[in-house]
Amino acid sequence: MTLAVLRKELATLWTSPVPWVAGAALQAVLAVLFVDQLQGRTQAVVQPLFPIAGLLLVVVVPVLAMRGFAEEQRSGNLDVLRAVGVPALPLAMGKWLAAWLTACALLAPALVLAGLTALWGDPDTGPIVSGFLGLVLLCGAVAAVGTLASALTSSQALAALVTILLTLALWFVGSTTGGSTLDRTLGAISLSERLRTFASGGIDTADVAFFVFVALVAVAVSALRFERRLTLLVVLALGLLSLGFTGTHRVLDLTEQETLTLTSITRDIVAAVDDDVTITAFVGRADPGRVETVTLLDRYARLSRHVDVDVVDPADAPGDVRRLGIDPIYGGVVVQRGADAEIAAGPTEQDITSALARLVRGVDALVCVTQGSGEHEIDLPTWETEAVDLLVVEAIPDDCSVVVVAGPQTEPEQDALAEWVADDGKLLALLDPVADVDLEEVLAPFGLGVKRGVVFEGDPEAIVDGDESSPIIRRYSAAHPVVRNLPPTYFPGVQEVVARDVDVPGLTAARLADTSDVSYLETRPLEPAFDPGEDTGGPITIAAAVDVSRIESESAIARTRIVVVGDVDFATPPFAAAAANGRFLQQIVSWLALDDDLIPLSSNLPLDRPLTLTDARVTYARLLGVGAIPALLLLGGAIVWAVRRRR
Repeated sequence: MTLAVLRKELATLWTSPVPWVAGAALQAVLAVLFVDQLQGRTQAVVQPLFPIAGLLLVVVVPVLAMRGFAEEQRSGNLDVLRAVGVPALPLAMGKWLAAWLTACALLAPALVLAGLTALWGDPDTGPIVSGFLGLVLLCGAVAAVGTLASALTSSQALAALVTILLTLALWFVGSTTGGSTLDRTLGAISLSERLRTFASGGIDTADVAFFVFVALVAVAVSALRFERRLTLLVVLALGLLSLGFTGTHRVLDLTEQETLTLTSITRDIVAAVDDDVTITAFVGRADPGRVETVTLLDRYARLSRHVDVDVVDPADAPGDVRRLGIDPIYGGVVVQRGADAEIAAGPTEQDITSALARLVRGVDALVCVTQGSGEHEIDLPTWETEAVDLLVVEAIPDDCSVVVVAGPQTEPEQDALAEWVADDGKLLALLDPVADVDLEEVLAPFGLGVKRGVVFEGDPEAIVDGDESSPIIRRYSAAHPVVRNLPPTYFPGVQEVVARDVDVPGLTAARLADTSDVSYLETRPLEPAFDPGEDTGGPITIAAAVDVSRIESESAIARTRIVVVGDVDFATPPFAAAAANGRFLQQIVSWLALDDDLIPLSSNLPLDRPLTLTDARVTYARLLGVGAIPALLLLGGAIVWAVRRRR
């Protein structure tokens, strides 16, 4: 009976102009928006196609499902069907399946856009499979809601309007990245949130169960509108049963690099958590990385019942922000167990897992600040510090996590420092231009050093109070954790830091901060005037870092880390409170103190998939997606209309 109803409904639908016109509009709009996305990203990724298509489908599918029961009720055919004994459930199933299959057929030409992306680039096929599967399930759920709406009214227009409004509300309602409990609760019924994992390349059992639940319940209620039988109750029970699986997350990661899966090392560390741990990300609601952060934290929560996660806007929790030392504007991530807390360097798997490992294994960072050579006092309020007088001790204590040399006025004992960094130590050298100290014995083996002089900034918008020797730094030239999301910083007198190539196995060097192109390093600060023969033109590097890593075993990696900054004043009171100086210092120490010696972690990152879109290719894609495919659909509709007119 269901197949007979399905055949009749498909014939009725496809002999009307509705699917042809709706399909043409869907494909034209989808092509325009997707090609724009490809141009902006210049990457062979198909993922942006799916949220765009999903939003369009919640408008198109109700138009396909609106006829359903509404037309049967208006024309009186429903009474005839019921009089001859046609059961309500097969009737509802047939009408729903017709709308669902028609929607899938109208969606199918979008595969051409994915094909063009594959022709011109190398996209990951996993998200293509999961993304279209998610759209098919979305079509099924929306078609069922449309069928239910048509069962409640004899007006097709009203059924379509109600379904569109309801599904749009379900698309935009709530968010799993919302700041309030209500937002996150409503996010569980959001169609866009349920489609997100599919679009990313994964199949989440909870999302599948949600779409199945919506479809089965809506179809069952549509049939119950006209008939109450045990079979209907069974279908409804199956729908309600599927609801129970919406809270059970099992994600099948189809991405080539398994980018939706946490690494085995992270899983091992989370498995070692036997107390309740909370991972809190302080991320603004408008922050572009909020969705990625929430998605990452959800993966941690799924690994263990002991791990709870939360996302908070810093503006909503000023007390916690101050107590934990979180930047009120740029936020951060905190891992807490009872009264103990660890701050992650950033919202990445590497940083969060490292913080979790430090918390679980009880590793506390001790920052040792050298004394004895006229060093400055620096501002490190959130770290446990200890003074180490290099004139008294022969070696750096073993319990030091980081050693800070803060602007010594005379050469400190370099043997102890050299021995420290040679033994996988972490060192921060703040070398001020007013002192003739370069720590060459310690830094030169790693290719680091300073070039004597004072940086003068030629950009009037990048100096403080008209002082050309106090540059404001806005250019962070390395994708490095130390300068991640770092606002402008200010240096009251700074010299150049140089990083030379050296043959050291496992060494990576990075420039951290540069002045502008119109700055220069003045070798005679008392007579400032740029001399091409003696001075160095900008941009001038004023901070650099090196990391020397070696794998000791399958589960351990050893690191030497050094950061050199050509100024110490920025880290001293009161300059540490100016601009983002204090945050810069905190991020330096966080990176140095990060105890990832225990965690040789390499996150599953997606590959770079470059896509070259020439003007000719863009034109071709638009002609095909906006012109040819919609034209063929409209032509098919015209042919059907002409054939019907002749009968």
